Amino acid sequence: MDYTEEELSKECEGVQKKELQEENVEVGNTVFSTFMKTFGFLICAVFYVLAIAVCIMPKTSSKFYELFDSKNAVVVCYEKIYEKSGQNADLYNLILKSIDAKNHKLTAKYIKELREKDNYIEFCDEVNSASVSATENKYIAYVADLDGYLVSQRIVALYSKGSKKTAENEAINDIVYNENIYSFGISAYVDCLMNDENFTEQEKNQKLIDFYEKVIDVNDSQKEISTYIEEKRTEVDLSNAVGNDKVDKILRVYTSLKIDNVKLLYCEATANETEANVMRLQIEELQDIYADLIK
Repeated sequence: MDYTEEELSKECEGVQKKELQEENVEVGNTVFSTFMKTFGFLICAVFYVLAIAVCIMPKTSSKFYELFDSKNAVVVCYEKIYEKSGQNADLYNLILKSIDAKNHKLTAKYIKELREKDNYIEFCDEVNSASVSATENKYIAYVADLDGYLVSQRIVALYSKGSKKTAENEAINDIVYNENIYSFGISAYVDCLMNDENFTEQEKNQKLIDFYEKVIDVNDSQKEISTYIEEKRTEVDLSNAVGNDKVDKILRVYTSLKIDNVKLLYCEATANETEANVMRLQIEELQDIYADLIK
């Protein structure tokens, strides 16, 4: 086929444009590919540096992650801090961070570890003393009993991560064996149970009744959990307070309120309205006493 000079010129021009477009596409792809590789390298480098920083400077790294509200990363930093020091104070701080991050597995693990330390009781006493000296009366009930707080938080963590039977056993062990008169882990367990969306209201009530009336065999002595609850209630009653220790009185009334609220739930679950009304009046009286104590 013969081309005129004009047709040949147009054909060449079209070929040049096509080649130029292909060249632009190729250059564009190369630039984009280079950019993505560089960006990926930078991201990896940043994470590498951060990972190294967590190991070398965990305290500094924790402050960086706290700025971005990266709670799980903060927990990792505090794990490194505790691994380096082995101190109870750092383990306690780690527990607080794991609770804040809702990392139930680590919360349950590290609370157990702290409570098994040889000097655990002494540590609790030190923390309680420091907290009370720096706290107003209205907050004493929340900061003056570290052991009771940790017991409850472990029960909540266990229940929340699906270890419901273990959480129940922890609550039972607390009331049977724990010498801390202010600790009442059953309150935390019952709260978890009554807020469990996997059960209907009827199922919750029945599970509460079954738990409350469960018989525990300890050293060949069998008693219902309800009996242990009544004994605890008598032990912490304000009438048994010795001297004029205001912290002790506040904790006694606060614990009594938790116990009576559980007893009220049981009365409601068993449809014992007469006893439920008695409990409601008793709770109101305790609330008035508590309000006077924290003034």
